[in-house]
Amino acid sequence: MAETKKLNKRTIEALKPKDRLYSVADGEGIRIRVYPKDANGRERSKRWESKVYLNGREISLALGTWPGVTLDMARELHAQYRAEAEAGRDLRELRKRARGGADLRAPLLGLVRLSFDYFSTRKGCFSITS
Repeated sequence: MAETKKLNKRTIEALKPKDRLYSVADGEGIRIRVYPKDANGRERSKRWESKVYLNGREISLALGTWPGVTLDMARELHAQYRAEAEAGRDLRELRKRARGGADLRAPLLGLVRLSFDYFSTRKGCFSITS
């Protein structure tokens, strides 16, 4: 098996979007995914991903977006997730409990639905003036 070169700040900055999504491994289960440009030609994000094994099953966990999450931070998060997985703890459940046990998007979606219902019942009541 070929040895994976460790990433550094310079190599991460040099990663440019291609036509398709691609990833570059740092080794031992951590990689950075580089997304293609959007429809307007703007660069999209580079995201960290950690791969760990829990009870023989591979689990991929998002670590954050670069440069908000640095290489050192991503390596440390990966080490923590790996230690938790080796101890037999399901990382997805730990993350859910840390967020309060619920999906954070649920309240926002409820607010969007409520707003839509409110404004759709009052179509003739509002006018846009300049």
